[in-house]
Amino acid sequence: MQKCAQEGRSYALVCALVAWATYVLVGVAARPTRGRWALYGGTMPLASLLHEFAVLALVAHGVTLFASRVPRPLLRAWALTADTHRPLHA
Repeated sequence: MQKCAQEGRSYALVCALVAWATYVLVGVAARPTRGRWALYGGTMPLASLLHEFAVLALVAHGVTLFASRVPRPLLRAWALTADTHRPLHA
């Protein structure tokens, strides 16, 4: 039982970070500011570091923005922010 509890904690933190990043992204779409982009750009890499599948949420965010037909500058800003997820050695 202890092992299950230990493994579950990291998933809960990743889920919380992805939910927070999604919330911040909705706020950015409504009113883009550098501070909100910085918060989003810090939250998603942290979630991705904790679990590699969190990167799929980043993809989902991009698809959602594209499907929502947000203005091009907002999509471009998201792409620049998402580009921070590239591995350093690539």
